[in-house]
Amino acid sequence: MDAILHKYDQVFPDVNAIIADVPKHKYYDAGAKTSDLVIQILGKVKAEKPLTFSPHDIIMFADGLVSFLARNNHFDHINGCLKDTEDTVPVLIDAINNFKNKQIVNGIVDIGWILTNFDNDLRDCGGMVQDWARIKNWVSVEFRDPNVIQGKVVDAMLHKYDQVFPDINAMIAGFSANQFHDVGDRMGDLLFTVLGQVGMSEEQVAATLI
Repeated sequence: MDAILHKYDQVFPDVNAIIADVPKHKYYDAGAKTSDLVIQILGKVKAEKPLTFSPHDIIMFADGLVSFLARNNHFDHINGCLKDTEDTVPVLIDAINNFKNKQIVNGIVDIGWILTNFDNDLRDCGGMVQDWARIKNWVSVEFRDPNVIQGKVVDAMLHKYDQVFPDINAMIAGFSANQFHDVGDRMGDLLFTVLGQVGMSEEQVAATLI
């Protein structure tokens, strides 16, 4: 309400631009205006001290994210196989800052990079090979075109707002509390909400038929 009363000259042009862009499939422009609108209403998050992570933090984050996407518990496998955690840190920090500033598309693209980077360690990892193959295939499809991601984010903002922002807020709270597994889990839920779920394994399909 405050934004409408005091920033109407900024809010309504963004709303009108979003309404005009979506039917024209100009999803990138609509997404940019959506992010600007959210910032106008909620404000931009102030810069904070740089975030740092230990290898264990990244493993816990990876377990939350991967286990959610696979719908299967793989902590022992990830803990034993995931070695290249250093390259993940700056991208994860960038993802966190993007989500804090409601730059949702950029944050999701960052997660796609992280999952792709995990492939080096997890593609041949013991008992999770089949589950990882499902995730890898899903990533190759859902992350191949940032413009498609932009369109799906716009759609989620319009129709699933009550699911998107609780996940983002829970991520931010999780990092503040050093609950990295929970952060990964909520990121997985956000990807599910925006991009759709990873294909089920044969066992999971069979379980739905019982």
